[in-house]
Amino acid sequence: MSNQRTSRRNDTATHPADERAPRPNVSHLTGGQQANAAFIIGRKRPRSAGNGGIETSSKKKSYYPCSFVGCYKRDQGGGFCKAHGGGKRCKYEQCKKSDAGGGYCCAHGGGKRCGWPTCVKSDAGGGFCVAHGGGERCTVQGCDKLKKSAGLCNNHGGGKICGQPTCEKASIRGGFCFAHGGGTRCSYQSCEKQVYSKGLCKQHGGGGKKCEQSGCLLYAISGGVCRKHGGGKRCSHNMCPKVATTGGLCKAHGGGRRCTFLGCGKSDAGGGKCKSHGGGKRCQDEDCLKSDAGGGFCVQHGGGGPCSFPGCGKTNSGGGRCKPHGGGGKCVVQGCKLSQVGTRLCRMHHNDIPCSFHGCNTRGFCKLHGMIPPT
Repeated sequence: MSNQRTSRRNDTATHPADERAPRPNVSHLTGGQQANAAFIIGRKRPRSAGNGGIETSSKKKSYYPCSFVGCYKRDQGGGFCKAHGGGKRCKYEQCKKSDAGGGYCCAHGGGKRCGWPTCVKSDAGGGFCVAHGGGERCTVQGCDKLKKSAGLCNNHGGGKICGQPTCEKASIRGGFCFAHGGGTRCSYQSCEKQVYSKGLCKQHGGGGKKCEQSGCLLYAISGGVCRKHGGGKRCSHNMCPKVATTGGLCKAHGGGRRCTFLGCGKSDAGGGKCKSHGGGKRCQDEDCLKSDAGGGFCVQHGGGGPCSFPGCGKTNSGGGRCKPHGGGGKCVVQGCKLSQVGTRLCRMHHNDIPCSFHGCNTRGFCKLHGMIPPT
């Protein structure tokens, strides 16, 4: 009996920290988190390795788990893991994020930086930020997006799926995709756009740095400039200056998702279809099936922006102007600068000129013999 008492006293002396440790500071947690923390702060930690912690199977070492209900991450200090308030905090005023190194979080300069010259973003892995090739990429051939889980990005099946039945989009905050209520909305009055930073969307003041180009109000993508002024990756097809999508190509040269309609090779405008086959947003006018030209309506029902020509009240047909003032697509016949009226041709080449091929009676610029450039 005396040996047993001596053993218990020695065991108590070996682990004085379990009973004498100061109470963790939980002032930075929300009300619900504080309630959970208060319930378990005083509980004794499991002892399976003889040193007061949980034994790991690989190195036979033990550790204290986080005191937050249901969390089994390692205690980083104060009884909690970093995600639940444990460990050192960022020194920046009013910042409650975890110290990533040097006394600050990643957003305020802590942790490793990207190795690309003049880039100050955080190292995402491999010595570079995401924009400069850091981080692990999707394993699908030709895809350069970041992997989420199982070696795949969100587009190829990685990460969590939206909780809405039949929806296969990636889940964001809240267990749903943005279309079904996931994510955080802009705090500006009646705005439903997604928050970028500071509780606001880009249009209402959220977002990162502005483009360094003089007079440009767009946001910088990479290299300090927006896409319009050279930011982001460019299409790899024959020195094409357009922005690259998936596969290193722009949409015009085969990049991005394509329309799933049989025989159609146009770009996917949304829902797996191009605009011609029902993809993208539709006009909100009752019984109208045309595409949304802007503002929720097609051009015929008041959608789209106005022509930028002084004193003109017509609808913008493309390029910021109406067709009479130079807007819209141009005829694809070489040297012709007239506006398209159908089949990518102007009125003259569409109806008024017969095919020049001997024996062909087709009116207009014949598709068979006119060598119209492919889409």
